Amino acid sequence: MDASNLGQAVLDPACESYIQIQFDDEEKLLIDKVGSGHDEFSINVREHLCIAIALWSWGSKWSAQANGRTIHVKCWSDNAAAVSWCNRMHSNNAFSQEINRAIGLAEVYFNLRVSADHIPGLANWMADAASRAWTEPYIARWTNFSSCWVQTQENLHRLLESLQSVSLATTSKIKYASTWTQWCRWCERLQFAKWLPEDRRQHSYQLALFATYCWKYGWGKSGSGNSASTVLSKVSHIAWHHRRTLGYNVGLLPGHQLAITGMRRKDPSSKPKSPVTSAILKCLMSSSISQLPSTGSFGGGFGAGLLLSFEKIRIFGSRFKDARLRNSESGRQICGC
Repeated sequence: MDASNLGQAVLDPACESYIQIQFDDEEKLLIDKVGSGHDEFSINVREHLCIAIALWSWGSKWSAQANGRTIHVKCWSDNAAAVSWCNRMHSNNAFSQEINRAIGLAEVYFNLRVSADHIPGLANWMADAASRAWTEPYIARWTNFSSCWVQTQENLHRLLESLQSVSLATTSKIKYASTWTQWCRWCERLQFAKWLPEDRRQHSYQLALFATYCWKYGWGKSGSGNSASTVLSKVSHIAWHHRRTLGYNVGLLPGHQLAITGMRRKDPSSKPKSPVTSAILKCLMSSSISQLPSTGSFGGGFGAGLLLSFEKIRIFGSRFKDARLRNSESGRQICGC
C-alpha cells in the first residue's frame, strides 16, 4: 500500500486485486495545507488511512472465506509512522485516532486481527506507481503491471460515510434516528432551521427550547415529559448528527445548561427518601431500650451481649450531651461526651 499527493493504492497480490483512489479537490486542499500548521491529512495520515480502506473494502470477503475463524491480516507500508500507529493503536494525530477506531471496529466486525510491517520504499514500487497513476511515467508503469488485475471500486467519501455510520452501535441507531425525527418536526413546526450554525452562541437557545419542550411535554401519545437524563441524551443525539453531516459539534452554553440542572432537581426521585427528624430519632431510641428496670439492650448496636444502662441523657436539639454509658455489671464507664 502507498499514498501520494495524488491518491492512494492498496494491492492484494494473492487475489490480483487492488484499490485505487484519486483525491478530489477538497482533499487536495487539505494536502496543500500540510506544512502550514495543519497536519490533519499529512502523508503519514494518508498512509495510515490505507489500512482502514483495505479492511473495510475487503473485510467482508475475508470474513466469508474464513468460515467463522479469526484471520490475521498483515499490511505492508513504506511509512514507519503508519506502521507504528497501527501496531500500537495510538497516535497523537486526531485524524489518525479516528482511523485507529475504524481499524479496531473492523477487527471486531469482521473477526480479524491486523498488524503492519515496514517495506523499503524501493521495494514498494508497484503500490507507489498505483498511487501516482494519473501522471507519467507512472501511468504506463502501472497500466502494464495491472493489466490482468481486478480493481475494487471505492471512493473516500463513500468509505467515510460508512465509517461514520458504524460509529454507532446497532441498538443506538434507532434512538438517534428517532430523536432526529423529533427534532426535524419540532423545528418545522416552529419554522426553525434544523441545521444549526457552528457558533454556539447562535444555536444554544434553540437547543435549550427543544430540551425544555421535551422535558415538559415529552414526545408521544402519553403527553408526559421526559426526564432530564433523557433530554440530555436527545441533545447529544442532535450533536452527533451535526458532527457527522457538517463536521462540527453543537451544544448548550453554560447558562442554558443550568436548565438541565433545574430539570434534575424537579424530576421525581426514583428512590424517594424521607428526612430524618427528631421524632424519628426519639422513636428509635425508645424502641431500642428494653423496658426492664435494670438492664437495656441498645439495638444490638455496640456488640453482641453488651448490656448498657443510661444514667443520664440530655438532648439539645439534635445533639447528645453529657451522656454516660455504664456497664450494668461492672459499673465501668464505657464512653462519655
